[in-house]
Amino acid sequence: MGALKFPPTYEATDAYGINLTSNNAAWTARLGYTQSKITYKQGALELELPKNTYRDTTLQYNDGIWFVMAEATILDFDEGFRTRDANAVTLGHYFGQFLPYLARVHRYTTEKNNSSAIEVLGVGDPTVEEANKNITIGMRTGLTSKVALTVEIAHYFDFEKVNGVRSNGVFNGDTVGSSVDIYTINLDAVF
Repeated sequence: MGALKFPPTYEATDAYGINLTSNNAAWTARLGYTQSKITYKQGALELELPKNTYRDTTLQYNDGIWFVMAEATILDFDEGFRTRDANAVTLGHYFGQFLPYLARVHRYTTEKNNSSAIEVLGVGDPTVEEANKNITIGMRTGLTSKVALTVEIAHYFDFEKVNGVRSNGVFNGDTVGSSVDIYTINLDAVF
């Protein structure tokens, strides 16, 4: 029998943020900023991670026929982890209550940050540059006025400069040239 393993948990504290949204007919623009401290816990191990900042900019067009969204995000840590950027573009077309869509995402690290914090978590060297891309095909539909169902297939690929352990905190064990498919079913409810 192997050792008992506890799943990791993350706890955010000292969290605050702001979200500015502007609407004009079918257009929506958003700017977001969030800052928090994260505590990583697994079994008896408890580790205070560096303060992180998440910034995003989104421009969306939704006229009830076409859905188009472009988003750029930055996840930055005070120390110990590399800054991670992501850019995404989504295009969808409504057929009644059904919205099939296609999304393209590129995630990558930008700044080097020398610290052993990431090594304690067993996810490799924080100074290695990493990147991956994905293409997602999905379908969203409203089941009721307050419940929506989304089904997605995401193909992650083009793992660049991966350190052999982890790429952008998404998958363990992936190497350059590998790809991963993820199938997701989400049920969203508003109360």
